[in-house]
Amino acid sequence: DYAFNDCTSLISITIPSGVTEIGGRAFGGCTNLTSITIPDSVTEIGWGAFKDCISLTSITIPDSVTSIGSGVFSDCTSLTAIFVSNENKNYVSDNDVLFNKEKTELLCYPPRKEDKGYIIPDGVTSICDDAFSNCTSLTSIAIPSTVTNIGAYAFDNCTNLISITIPDGVTSIEYGAFGGCKSLVNVTIPNSVTSIGYGAFRSCTSFTSITIPESVIQIGYAAFSNCLNLTVINVDIENKYYIAVDSVLFNKSKTSLECYPAGKPNKNYNIPDGVTWVSKSAFEGCAGLINIIIPNSVTNIGDDAFSWCVNLSNVTIAEGIEYIGRNAFMHCLSLKSVTIPQSAKSILTDAFGRYYDYDNDWYTRIKDFKIYCYSGTAGEKYAKDNKFEYELITAEKLANVTGFKVKSLTSTNVTLQWNK
Repeated sequence: DYAFNDCTSLISITIPSGVTEIGGRAFGGCTNLTSITIPDSVTEIGWGAFKDCISLTSITIPDSVTSIGSGVFSDCTSLTAIFVSNENKNYVSDNDVLFNKEKTELLCYPPRKEDKGYIIPDGVTSICDDAFSNCTSLTSIAIPSTVTNIGAYAFDNCTNLISITIPDGVTSIEYGAFGGCKSLVNVTIPNSVTSIGYGAFRSCTSFTSITIPESVIQIGYAAFSNCLNLTVINVDIENKYYIAVDSVLFNKSKTSLECYPAGKPNKNYNIPDGVTWVSKSAFEGCAGLINIIIPNSVTNIGDDAFSWCVNLSNVTIAEGIEYIGRNAFMHCLSLKSVTIPQSAKSILTDAFGRYYDYDNDWYTRIKDFKIYCYSGTAGEKYAKDNKFEYELITAEKLANVTGFKVKSLTSTNVTLQWNK
């Protein structure tokens, strides 16, 4: 594994006969490797073995190979053809596309293949991990009714893919499956799907609406994050696990806020009382938001929860918060100060006051960012550790009330009274 990983100057290599295994990411990141011959002794090619070999144009799988790991040719953006020896008993190439021998699994469509459309053959049941990743020429793909599984990153970064129909029968859309498909206008999720993975439709920037069917029981973090034009999320009324309130996605009990559509035009949003958890990337890329109020019921703010909310300038975090995740308010360029309550116990790396500097390709501190916090708290520690300007808040000591009594009492009502 990783034997020649990131050997960026490597142009050619000869693997001698006798080698039986090419390990995971063995040649990953060899960006100038133009060709490689796999000898007929190799039986196993590990996961990501040639990942990011962006100069590799074609490759031949010999008849000896019995096992190919996931994402073997992921991000090989110059790959136009995959050939398989006719004698191979486990794999086959059909029109330069790699399948298992029975053609029930589509393993890899060469990213540089220049066809605009592709019809996946009937009989395929699984579109494997990374199968179409970075296939930027494709504008349409037809998926047959036999497919039941769409793998992780299966269509990742298919930037010109305009339309695709997910057939009834698909039960799982794995993590990152359609991430970065920025030209994809809409997708209908059939009522057979039970699971939508982490980041499944992340950065599908042409999306305007999405409907979650009754069948879905699990939605991963950031499934619809950074969909910059998404304004409407609908949930089938019969769904037992999720609900949409004013197009904002919650779990059914409304204790977890799952996704706020990034394209919603609202400038202000008050997270409802009763929410205890703001999920990872829940508000990521919500450029329209200016003011946000987080109530005292919220104890956890997930990683990247408000990242890239570039116009967010006012955040109110109530006492009750305990955990603020990594990059929670990353690249919030308009947020110049924040008050961190005493209740905060854990504030992770780059939660506040950092942004991505494109000129230097690095994350850096927001100039003049200031933290208001209490002495001896996680807020003060975060400010000190990150060398932010900060100001300590003097906690007021509240006096006990006097004259507290029950003014009236019935079987359904009690009225309490006390002095100021």
